[in-house]
Amino acid sequence: MARQDARSMALNFRRLALTSEIPDMRAFESDLAQLIDDFASLDVKEMSMSDLADALQGIIYRYKLQVPGAVFLILRALVILEGIGKVLHPSFNTFDFVRPYGARIIAEQYSPENILSEAQYTGAQLLALLQTLPTDLRQIMRKISRGDLRVRVELSGYQLLLRKADQLVSRSILAAISVAMILFAGLSLLGHYPAGQMGYFRGLPLVTWYSLGIAAFLLLILFILGTKDDRRRE
Repeated sequence: MARQDARSMALNFRRLALTSEIPDMRAFESDLAQLIDDFASLDVKEMSMSDLADALQGIIYRYKLQVPGAVFLILRALVILEGIGKVLHPSFNTFDFVRPYGARIIAEQYSPENILSEAQYTGAQLLALLQTLPTDLRQIMRKISRGDLRVRVELSGYQLLLRKADQLVSRSILAAISVAMILFAGLSLLGHYPAGQMGYFRGLPLVTWYSLGIAAFLLLILFILGTKDDRRRE
């Protein structure tokens, strides 16, 4: 941030995070660039470390980054020290002061000693992998030849899909029964019933009224279920 390099800041921020799944790195860089523009050029009179900490935490929460707790402790410490800095050095510019230390850290990170140390560590890890690889491959081939190799696949989020599918099937059945009862009510009007075997109400057979009543009851259930879903989504 002191070097005003939003791209490097974004990359190092992603490396710093314990878990990071940033969907749009360009948007992330843009937000960090805006943060740099807002704070990096201010002196201690104009700058508020509290505002900077709030803005940085807002970006962390917006992109759902899980960063080490020490990051927040550092921000809190800077907020506390800000008041002391304003008293001791009113024209003090934090980023001008920090920039040489950042350059020194980068130089040390890419020094020949560190590069050699990283190469030795990587070589040791690769050597350990090559030593165990034949044994692991032999075990896998034995399991394949015996038919004992099993692959375990875990799906996440399918419970909601199954629940939605179950609701859809249930409501489709209710809708189909409702339509069937309405059709049966219409067909019952075409029947000729001997006197005394079928009661009538308002000129319609009772079986027609029963069918329409069942259909209305089922449609009412569908309406209530749909209203509950709308409220739940809201």
